Amino acid sequence: MTPRFIFPLKKKCRYLDLAKEQKAELVLNALVAIRYLKPQMPKSWHFVAHGINWSPVVGDAACVDLSDTDEQVNLLVVEPGENAALCLLAQPGVVIAGRTMQLGDAIKIMNDRLKPQAVVDSFSLEQAV
Repeated sequence: MTPRFIFPLKKKCRYLDLAKEQKAELVLNALVAIRYLKPQMPKSWHFVAHGINWSPVVGDAACVDLSDTDEQVNLLVVEPGENAALCLLAQPGVVIAGRTMQLGDAIKIMNDRLKPQAVVDSFSLEQAV
């Protein structure tokens, strides 16, 4: 993987509400997913459609709402596509339809379910350095 991909991804991950170690793990999982993960079918039926077909780019912080609980799930887009994007879970964990997902687990989601994640306005000292 070239630095022209790694650095923008790492830079965008700075704004996620995760510990420094979790951000590093997420970037490494993103690199592995892009290079080695087999193509997946979207699992969009677990999420609410928003009617807006957002076109994310690599490294975008995205979120979806679970259809059964309305819980918001935070994601990192690692491989955008015309209709769906491969994303990694960007939070410590979540249960989706009885399946426990952990930080960095991959899931492909249709773009009409994804929405941009709100940007955090305040930063900790750890994020600044």
